[in-house]
Amino acid sequence: MDLFARTKAEFRHGQAEFLSRQLMTCSLYLDLASKAHQEGDTAFAGRATADAENGYGTALRFMSDPQYAKHLTIKAVQDFRKQLEVLRTTLDRMRRLQKCS
Repeated sequence: MDLFARTKAEFRHGQAEFLSRQLMTCSLYLDLASKAHQEGDTAFAGRATADAENGYGTALRFMSDPQYAKHLTIKAVQDFRKQLEVLRTTLDRMRRLQKCS
């Protein structure tokens, strides 16, 4: 494999890795928000939820960009979309909990 092809393959792998880490970070923020909410620290829970929401938005923009998504495998796209759905559901649930508090 020539240098250009190798560099291009590494770049594409890096894009998928970025998206994977972005979604994982969002999940961690939501976990922290949930625990903070249970402990009564609503200010921190709100900030963590906002950070998760921002990360979700970034991931969604990447997945909505055909130039980016075309470099992902079909399985990766399906997995990322499922993760985005789960995150959206969890974000919505966390927002409802925070409004009730």
